[in-house]
Order: sequence, then C-alpha cells, then structure tokens
Amino acid sequence: MNVLSASEAKRRLPSHWRLKDGKITLFLDFDSFPDCIRFIDAIAVTAEKEQHHPDMEVSWKRLTLTLTTHDAGGLTSKDIAMAGKINTAVKKHRKRILNLKD
Repeated sequence: MNVLSASEAKRRLPSHWRLKDGKITLFLDFDSFPDCIRFIDAIAVTAEKEQHHPDMEVSWKRLTLTLTTHDAGGLTSKDIAMAGKINTAVKKHRKRILNLKD
C-alpha cells in the first residue's frame, strides 16, 4: 500500500480530521463517559470488519482517534477510508457528541 503525499492527504482529508506527521486525528467531546464508550463500541465493529484499527485515547468524556497505516510507514488510502466510516458513525451519534473540533 502506497503512502500518500502530504498534498494528496490534505486533498482527501475527511471533514473534522487533522493531518500531522503522517497521521490523521479526530477529537470528540461527549455528553458523558458512557456515551463515549458506546461510540467506541460502535466503531470497534467497523474497525474489526475493515481490519484497520484507530489508536484511541479516552480521557473521561473526550475521545481522540488517530489513524495511520503502521506497516506502510504513514498515511494511506486505507486510513482515509476508515476516517470516512468513522465520520458516518459520528453522524449517527451526533446527539451524544457535545463538540466536534475542527
């Protein structure tokens, strides 16, 4: 799998995701800790199906998701596709999300 150039990654970057150092990151704030965990459960199903798992950091009601293709050494189309699927989950859970940072 080919690593995307910085310009290609910027062009294909899904809304709300940030690009830095060959990784894309999404920051979400939830109404409650259980809402955050429910969202993680929802995207875990997709991650398993796609065999592409985001790095996750949970701090109370805040979730940080980071994607990169470790075995390719950077950002690939696989990451962009997974970010799009995560964005679909964000839309479904929008009522529980207090803040979606750009």
